[in-house]
Amino acid sequence: MEAFAQLLLENPLIALIAGLSIGLIFTLFVMIKSMFGSKSLKMENASLLRGHILMHDTGHKTLISELEKLKLQNENLRFTVATLKTKTGKSELRTLDIYDKAIRLMNARAPGFALVWETTLIEAEAEMQQIDTGMRAWIRRYVPRSLVNKSL
Repeated sequence: MEAFAQLLLENPLIALIAGLSIGLIFTLFVMIKSMFGSKSLKMENASLLRGHILMHDTGHKTLISELEKLKLQNENLRFTVATLKTKTGKSELRTLDIYDKAIRLMNARAPGFALVWETTLIEAEAEMQQIDTGMRAWIRRYVPRSLVNKSL
């Protein structure tokens, strides 16, 4: 070993060739290892890519099904809104309350007479005028109609 070290120190050309040879051997070793490593890396990347594509495909299908559900729900809500727009107004409900009150009064007093109907209708309208103002109006806002009609 001493002789080899002595030879390298005395002749720089041999030292250069020895250094280049060691570097070349190391480079060849790294190249061969990277060739085999790149093959396994390509296989691993392909596997990851397949998994990624499957994951996105599953997510895409989930989003499509959720979108279909939301479209159906939107259509149902649109139909509900259209139905609610055709609800009776406040004036129709007031007239209905007046007629209901008048019919109950007429049945209590004299069922079957038109004259009684007219007078009870006028009385019911007057009573509804009173209900629309004061404490009774406040109660009507917060108590359901069926309870208000029975108690008033």
